[in-house]
Amino acid sequence: MVTPHLGPEMCNRSVACKLRLSSPIRNRRVAGMASHEEQERDHDRPDPPVDARVTEQVEISAEVAEVWASFVEPGALGGWLGSAVDLELRPGAMGTVVEEDGTVRRVEVDDVRVGAAGCGVRWRWTGPDQSWSTVDVTLTPGSGSGVTVVRVVETRDAFPGGPKEAVAALAARPRGWRGRLLGLELRHLRVPLCVSIG
Repeated sequence: MVTPHLGPEMCNRSVACKLRLSSPIRNRRVAGMASHEEQERDHDRPDPPVDARVTEQVEISAEVAEVWASFVEPGALGGWLGSAVDLELRPGAMGTVVEEDGTVRRVEVDDVRVGAAGCGVRWRWTGPDQSWSTVDVTLTPGSGSGVTVVRVVETRDAFPGGPKEAVAALAARPRGWRGRLLGLELRHLRVPLCVSIG
């Protein structure tokens, strides 16, 4: 059996066509022989967009209504969201959250959702550098009975330096969402009471 021989030009063209590269740069790009101008142009291209978003999720062993009470009962937010919270969760409300390190965040509530499928709230708040981000918190029934899934998505608004820096800034905040959600989870921890009679 004779195998047809394809020259390098034909191989490059067939690979480049599969990669859908434009015809003028097809062979040089596939062969790794891009011109100096093409290399400079590729080097100056910005990185692909990255969401300036942080997402955290936790399952809490409590009904949705019980966990939602940690959002709406007077004084309940101060137990897990910050060391001091002056905020009422209703659309249009404004308030403050004071972090454990003393950082004061201004907060504006955009939306509050309560329904059969779960609950949620969306607010905008300032960071330590006074830039704004949007926080969307949803509470939905979990897979087991008496389990609530709390999901937080914080999206940073425009940030000097670009989206990668914005994500890094969100992650570097003193008490991130993991710490806050741990505080929320601890509020609903059910520890059996053991009494020794003796």
